[in-house]
Amino acid sequence: MVGISAIIEANFICIILVAWILYELKSNIDQQVSNVVFTYVATATLIMLVVSSTLTFFDSRPGQLQYAAISILSAIYHGLSGFTAAMWAVLVITASPLYNIKKRPPKLVIYLPAIPAVILAVLSAVSIRTGYIFHINPATNTEEPGPLHVLYQLVTYSYFTISGLYIIRELVKAKLPTSQKIIKLSHIIMIVSAGLIHYLIPELKVIWHVLAVSLAMRFTYSKIRQISIDFLSETNNRRSFDNYLNGLLNGDKKVSITLMMCDLDYFKEINDVYGHIEGDNALKTAARMLKSACSNQPAYLARIGGDEFAIICSDCPAETACDIRNTIYELFEENNALSEVSYKLNISVGIAEFTDSMKDAQELIEAADKELYREKKRHHT
Repeated sequence: MVGISAIIEANFICIILVAWILYELKSNIDQQVSNVVFTYVATATLIMLVVSSTLTFFDSRPGQLQYAAISILSAIYHGLSGFTAAMWAVLVITASPLYNIKKRPPKLVIYLPAIPAVILAVLSAVSIRTGYIFHINPATNTEEPGPLHVLYQLVTYSYFTISGLYIIRELVKAKLPTSQKIIKLSHIIMIVSAGLIHYLIPELKVIWHVLAVSLAMRFTYSKIRQISIDFLSETNNRRSFDNYLNGLLNGDKKVSITLMMCDLDYFKEINDVYGHIEGDNALKTAARMLKSACSNQPAYLARIGGDEFAIICSDCPAETACDIRNTIYELFEENNALSEVSYKLNISVGIAEFTDSMKDAQELIEAADKELYREKKRHHT
């Protein structure tokens, strides 16, 4: 048997962890679907951990009050488990790059998967009287499985299985950073392990500890992305760019460095005429094409401000930057030919290579900027 104190200690640590996440979210959360669902999952997980700890504390303690407390807490625990697992599955789906909020299915299709969780919640509530899912042995004040207890396990772990299958689909179809792939694989491994542990040692319900750790991993990853990633374009931000470029210049190993400064042509007119929302859409479109041009190339892309992007090519032939620039121009031309918007989205790209005469990153940036404006004049004449 697993020690009661060890279970309560593990629950306490996870409760503190999830409570801290919720506290941080309270002041920083925006209303994106995945962020709202994340808050719901974290809240439900916190409740599950608190209920589990309280159940462990009251378990086997004699008395009518203890009997009533264990009965009510067991109903809450089993009833909420299905909803918590279902919300985790919704979080995995809505936070995925494969999810398209504009192509949501009808409401009936959305709510249909919740039916098993609702049935489990109802059966758990009436189990206080009927003992369908669980019953409390009045002689020992311990919870024992009822004839339909397997339904609790089936419903809960079915939702976790669905989320695991969706993550596998995401890993196969979506282009994800290596760090994000590791996190998603960790979710699958931890949940499968928790299910096996629960099957082998029924009193050790570590699935909620695993969920708490998984939420912490997702939360930490999102915070790291806020530090290094530009939210609008989903590229590296200025801070990340400066750190990367200075790291190359000051590193022990000297490598060739070519900097490409990219600037959208007449972007202010797009903002003035069509509005800032359309301007944001134009930036996203530009970022998508720049990412495509840099894919499969030794190139580092960042948005460094406004409508300016920068690409760093390191330890590669100088021709690589020219090839990337040509690809960028081709992609923008193709986009203008196919786009349904009433404006043309064009870009100018200046290229400069770091030379021995340059002292620091600022001189390289200034050199690339000069080439950029030469390129702009060529486009505008």
